[in-house]
Amino acid sequence: MLARTMRVVVALAAVAMLSGCGVHVEFSPDGKKLLVSDGNGPIMIANADGSQPRHLPGTRGASSAIWGPDGHYILYEAAQDGHEDWKVFLYDLRTKSARAFPGCLSAPYTFSDDGRQVVAWDKGKACLVWLDVPSGERLLEVPCPTAPTDVRLHWLSDRYGVAFMGRKEKEGTDVYTVEAGKVYRISTTGDVVGLGVSPDGKQLLWARQAGFDANATVTAFAYDLDARTVQKLPLQVRVRDLVRVRLPRNAALFTAAEFSPDGKSIVLQVTCYRMREKFVVEETSCQGAFVLPLSGGRVTKIFASARPGVLDETISQTAWSPRAERVALVTSWKKKVGNREEEVWRVRVMRPEGTEQRIIDL
Repeated sequence: MLARTMRVVVALAAVAMLSGCGVHVEFSPDGKKLLVSDGNGPIMIANADGSQPRHLPGTRGASSAIWGPDGHYILYEAAQDGHEDWKVFLYDLRTKSARAFPGCLSAPYTFSDDGRQVVAWDKGKACLVWLDVPSGERLLEVPCPTAPTDVRLHWLSDRYGVAFMGRKEKEGTDVYTVEAGKVYRISTTGDVVGLGVSPDGKQLLWARQAGFDANATVTAFAYDLDARTVQKLPLQVRVRDLVRVRLPRNAALFTAAEFSPDGKSIVLQVTCYRMREKFVVEETSCQGAFVLPLSGGRVTKIFASARPGVLDETISQTAWSPRAERVALVTSWKKKVGNREEEVWRVRVMRPEGTEQRIIDL
């Protein structure tokens, strides 16, 4: 009973973290620029060091913005003026104009490697939709047993498909693929906290978290899409050994992993919640972000809360640059303005070693 209830509590936190709530950031395909969207103001593009920020006209209210593979297009979701239904928009940076794909679509989504197709989620039909970029025509609809939980789907080049994490009630979060119009459930453990794809597109990579208490452990796996076999990777770490603070009584540990594009490392985001009776989250006790090699080598701490129990700044998202040369952390904190609190956002950009850090206040 305890394990099942704790799984539900932590899963709710995972959904909030992975659903694109708040600010979302991505590096451009060449790694030189950042794309920032927050669901309120217009999309912002800036150099990776935060210099020369500019806003894209006509994108107010855009959220979960992602780059196209050639850097000419941006995909984002937004509610149309006067309507509650959400749409997915394709923004052309050359013409500075956007057009909506037909139907009520939303994140998660992705581009094909050649940029000629988009795959997006149709919540009303509970299916993934393949769309032709030039015409907007629906090419394929694939019903899915579960909704994807991340902002971006993972394109599988050789399989006319995508990979994603999906959550089922009472079963937890697992890895799924759609290949040539067919859905496959790849994992069945219900404890997946991060998904990636190898650079050659031949392997799926995922991280699991076993348990939520002080003995919670994170491990990583590789799945061969051709042989349909899974292999455990050397990475295995006990979460409390990363945070290195005295955990509060009734602690619940939650992690989220972001795989590097070169398939060699993850950024592991760790949050410790203190629970009270009936398994309600009382407060967030501590938080940190760590770069861990999948080979099981040296761990690098790149962010930590100022001190246990005091979270002046919290992480909501992590992102890698395409060549894994930089890591971006989206963080926020509460600022008191008169009698009310206002959430303030920033992006921290740094090397995976935690050096050369630049802070971009939004």
